Amino acid sequence: MNIMSIIQNDTIYLISTLVLSIPLIWGVYEFRKFRFQLDDIKDKANKIDKQIEDITSNKLDNYPLLLDFKEVVDKVNKVFKP
Repeated sequence: MNIMSIIQNDTIYLISTLVLSIPLIWGVYEFRKFRFQLDDIKDKANKIDKQIEDITSNKLDNYPLLLDFKEVVDKVNKVFKP
């Protein structure tokens, strides 16, 4: 065996290792990015859920437009109360 055949065999193993490992590493990286995106979506969904819960339980201090609508509707209901 000469040195060239050893280097050539090692190069083939190195290339095949890279061909198999780079897509695996890339997939792990993409899955990690996806997980972070899901965390962001979860945070936004929780924020929206809290806002909806505040609105349905009449905690309208943070929503002045909805508070104004509620007051108008209450006044209209008092006028047209049967």
